[in-house]
Amino acid sequence: KAFYECLAAIAQGDAAALTSLMRDRLPAVANVATNAAAAAADRRCELALQLESAPPGGRKALQAELTEVRRRQAMASQVAARAQRGLSSTWPMILEPAQSTGDFFLIEGTARRAVRIVLEEPPAETAVPTSIVDDGIPLPALREYYELDVFTTDFQSQPAYRNQPVICCVARLPEGFPTGEVIREPVRVAGVFFKKWAYARRSDDLEAKATGDGRPARLAPPLMIAAEPEWLQVSGGTGPSFRGLWGGLAFLGVAALVWIVLASVSRRDRLARAQRARYDAPLDDLAEP
Repeated sequence: KAFYECLAAIAQGDAAALTSLMRDRLPAVANVATNAAAAAADRRCELALQLESAPPGGRKALQAELTEVRRRQAMASQVAARAQRGLSSTWPMILEPAQSTGDFFLIEGTARRAVRIVLEEPPAETAVPTSIVDDGIPLPALREYYELDVFTTDFQSQPAYRNQPVICCVARLPEGFPTGEVIREPVRVAGVFFKKWAYARRSDDLEAKATGDGRPARLAPPLMIAAEPEWLQVSGGTGPSFRGLWGGLAFLGVAALVWIVLASVSRRDRLARAQRARYDAPLDDLAEP
């Protein structure tokens, strides 16, 4: 119920406006994260000094705190670095999901899967609300949404979550955006972190991680809710970018030109060798004038 109500509410938002809102907030996020990283670094120094003089019985607690402080420092540094680049870090969604629930994030990555999910009419006793009330005005009913697997660079830097996506559930897609189990499209998503979503999806990658009884390993990537992803390839136009197509054609043209030049050089070389062979041939068989 909470998922569908949140998605129906955020579907009324404008993706560009949400992106602008997040961009305005990121400098403050970077400042807070930088201060947190500095405080964690100071605490690490204090703990290191305490460990040097701590009795054996008290070292375990200090080491546990030191590990936690290192984690907080690494996460704060990552958040600050991403915010300075105009993006949100996914680390809080991974490492502190409870504290990050309901927070806005702005991520960029590659969408490798986009599928349309149509809501079937559920039984009355478990019916999902098709509209909610906002200031007394019912919102339009939610009939479908799209699920995207978005791979970001900072998410892949977490060893435990490598090769896993951020699941982005969006109310709609840009016009012409491809759908399917295998796509590769650059996107920017401004949305709300909802929860970590535990699921098992069999794929070529998961086959190798399957458990001993043949079942795929369960995953728990973060799940975001957004109105619409921004298709970076079409941010300046109304249709998909043909940059890859033109790049491929240009490569083929260059390859063809190189082949023609090499063939021409090779032909001239063969002719030169043949001419030289004639010039260097013995003159015994020549008749006297």
